[in-house]
Amino acid sequence: MELKTNFTLYRRMLGYMAPHLHLAVLGILFILLFTVSSSVGIFTLKPLFDGILTKSKADLIQSEKNATPGHAMTYAREFGALAYSEIVQVVRREKGFKQVKNEFGAHFNGYLRTGSVSSILMLTVFMIVAGVGVKCFSEYSKNMFFLRLNLRIMKRVRMDIYEKVMGFSMPFFNEYKIGFLMNRIINEVGIMQSLIITTASAMITNIAQVLFFFVILIVMDVKLTLILMLCFPPLVYMLDKVASYLKGFQSRLQNLVGTIMSVVQETLTGIRLVIASNKQKYEVQRYEKAVDEFQSVTKKLSKFDFLAAPLSEFVTTIIGLGIVVYALKSRVMNPESSMTSGDFVVYVAFMFSMMRPIKALNSFLVSFQKGMVVAGRVYDILDRDPIIKNSDNAVTLTEFKDSIEFRNVVFSYARDKQVLKGINLTIKRGEIVALVGSSGGGKTTLVDLLPRLYDPDSGEVIIDGRNISEYTLESLRDRMGVVTQETILFHDTVRNNIAYGSPAASLDDLRKAAAVANALDFIEELPNKWDTIIGERGTLLSGGQRQRLCIARAVLRNPDILIFDEATSALDNESEAKVQEAIDNLIKNRTAIVIAHRLSTIRRADNIVVVDNGSIAETGTHDDLMKNDGIYKRLYNLQFRDRAWG
Repeated sequence: MELKTNFTLYRRMLGYMAPHLHLAVLGILFILLFTVSSSVGIFTLKPLFDGILTKSKADLIQSEKNATPGHAMTYAREFGALAYSEIVQVVRREKGFKQVKNEFGAHFNGYLRTGSVSSILMLTVFMIVAGVGVKCFSEYSKNMFFLRLNLRIMKRVRMDIYEKVMGFSMPFFNEYKIGFLMNRIINEVGIMQSLIITTASAMITNIAQVLFFFVILIVMDVKLTLILMLCFPPLVYMLDKVASYLKGFQSRLQNLVGTIMSVVQETLTGIRLVIASNKQKYEVQRYEKAVDEFQSVTKKLSKFDFLAAPLSEFVTTIIGLGIVVYALKSRVMNPESSMTSGDFVVYVAFMFSMMRPIKALNSFLVSFQKGMVVAGRVYDILDRDPIIKNSDNAVTLTEFKDSIEFRNVVFSYARDKQVLKGINLTIKRGEIVALVGSSGGGKTTLVDLLPRLYDPDSGEVIIDGRNISEYTLESLRDRMGVVTQETILFHDTVRNNIAYGSPAASLDDLRKAAAVANALDFIEELPNKWDTIIGERGTLLSGGQRQRLCIARAVLRNPDILIFDEATSALDNESEAKVQEAIDNLIKNRTAIVIAHRLSTIRRADNIVVVDNGSIAETGTHDDLMKNDGIYKRLYNLQFRDRAWG
């Protein structure tokens, strides 16, 4: 059952070849040509042995004296005429295959008995040169076709999984660590791609060689070849057991690769804290622990992985030697047998040549089992449906006209703990609504429901009278601009960071957006102005400058609804003042939802909503809430008392 499942999965992987089938077909044709040309060198052993090496020196000298000019060409013409005649008679069913084989053999053996050393050597050299030439050409050609196929499929596989990951919403990313996803997208997809092309190419080549050599051996001696074939099933069985054992280790190994990448990603992302806290040694130890565990599993896996090749080598050698001894006694030393010394050498050479691709196929079986573990993990993502996606009849939200409404919204990250408990809230177009409350109360979760980063467990989020699930995700999110405490910037130019999400924006558009965000002055003072690289996550800028770039990005999108999530909480007073001015410029004539711990920033809000432990505790203006002896007044007094003490 497991083998059937693996091959079903492998057929899915081979489906990536379908658009490029012409490259695969051409590659396979050159594999067949490579296989046939590879056997030419073995065939030359017969004329060398029967025509030269088994003759006495006197016979060789005499044959050379008796040779007539053009003997080799004369024989070549005779052989060609005979071949044509025999093929015609086989097609007409006037002769059987065995009779034709015997007549060809007798004709060729007659030439080897009477031919001169020079002509036989000439024939041998010609066969070798022609065979090697065709072999080299076909090998180069097959490699080039499979390279082109490889590159095209590699891109498609990588794009498929990356596009799939980009289509998921936050629940998916909460499930996986970034390091594990990076391993799945980069490392494991590379292994899967290698299995599709590299292994498939090697498998086809080896299967073609096994079948071709098997046919030759059958033609040369049916009984001997059937005895040979009966010896291989036990070998395949043993190697299949080894491969099955390796499969479990491979799954653990890939998990550990993900762990190592997670450790590195977390350390480098928080490198400022690591250095400032003097935790470099601790992080090195954490990394070493992950690497040690990886090495331990690799060691166990390798013990069995390395067993496959020598086990195959040993068993096939024993089988080969047994057949050699049997053939010597029953064929070469048997007066009634027609097998010559040259035939015997050719048979043995083909037999051992066939064992090489058989051993390679056995190794492929081991690689196949390990690769299927990785492929299964990749398809685990490719086959997963996004939890949040467009409905079948989704419509486009072209403009926000009236209101946002939360109706009895309930949400939980884990089943046993509700984060939002029956939220009811209405926000009119053009209103500025502030969400305040203690950390962990559910403010950020509430605004995350608007762009459908998450969907509520129950209840509805409604915009302009429609449940937001009825709008297309793209049009819904296009109507919103989000600025968070965590400034999300890329290792790119100022220009490209502001234009992220608005690639068609002109420089004039960028300048206007930067002016609204209070960022134009410092941009113009940068070394390369708009083309200045700002470092990963904007590390070459101050906190206030980074935040103003994010606001400029939001301005450029010209959204109807703005969401500010602690946009000024991490800034000093001077930077906060500049960012707050930028926010004030941005929210004019727009609907804004502002989350803030610093209550001074939201005093001018049209409506202040106090969220406490997942529920709305109070609503009203600043003045109204200060008249009540509630949570807002307590938080406000506590904050300004702390400032007074400071």
